[in-house]
Amino acid sequence: MQRLIPDTKVVKEFNQTGVENLGDPDGSVMFVAGEDEEAVRLVVELSNKIGFDTHPLHGLKLARELEGLAWLWIHNAVKERKSRDFAFYLTEH
Repeated sequence: MQRLIPDTKVVKEFNQTGVENLGDPDGSVMFVAGEDEEAVRLVVELSNKIGFDTHPLHGLKLARELEGLAWLWIHNAVKERKSRDFAFYLTEH
């Protein structure tokens, strides 16, 4: 999409959890991918205000990696847990 419309600022986020967690993320992790630093900063700010523990990634090319995380959440929700009431968290030591 970024290549098709080069003047557009494309940012990828909010696909790594279920809709159930969007209203009250409780500090669960959310990654952001994009090329434009200002656009990424704005999305990170919004995400943090909503309540996510937001981590920007370096470059839109990593948006593809976010798809894998989304599919992991979907697989766990539908095939493993049979429940959508969970989220991923990131802790650093």
